[in-house]
Amino acid sequence: MHTDPSLFFDAGGRLREPLVAWLQQAFGYDPAVVRYTRFKKAARLPYHARTFYRTVWYQDPDDTKLATHTYSVRNWLNLIVHEMFHRTEIGNNPFSAARFGISYGWYWLKNRCTGKDPYFDNPHEERAYEMGCGSGSRVDRLLAEDPGLADRLTGMGNP
Repeated sequence: MHTDPSLFFDAGGRLREPLVAWLQQAFGYDPAVVRYTRFKKAARLPYHARTFYRTVWYQDPDDTKLATHTYSVRNWLNLIVHEMFHRTEIGNNPFSAARFGISYGWYWLKNRCTGKDPYFDNPHEERAYEMGCGSGSRVDRLLAEDPGLADRLTGMGNP
C-alpha cells in the first residue's frame, strides 16, 4: 500500500495549505511560486518526478511497478521539496524559465561531454538534492529534529 498523494495535493494538484506554509517558512520558497505550482500524475517518467515550468509531473503511485507506489510520507516530502527547489529556480515567468532551461541544459551537455553524469553532476540537481531526496537532506534533518512534523503536515505522522 502506498501513501495517498491527496495528503499533499488538492483535487487540482495544488499543494495543501500546511505544506505551503512549511515550504515558505522552512525553505524560504517564494509564496507565489509555491501557490502557482500544479502537481500531476504521469504514466512514464525517467525519474520519480520532473518539473516543467509551473507543473511537476510525478510517477503515478497507483502503478505497482513504479517507485512512488511504495513512497512513505518522508519520501513524498523529500520529492516535493526537491521539485519545489527547481520551481524556485524556474520562477513564474517565461524569462526566468528560459534562463533556467538554458543553464540546466548547458550543465547537462557539459557533463555529458566531459564524462560526468549529466543529471547527478548537474549543479541544479546537486542543490535540489541537498534540500530534498539526498542523503541527509534538509527534509530528513527537519523530520529527525521534529518527530511531530509529518503529522502536522499531513495528519498521518508516518514519516
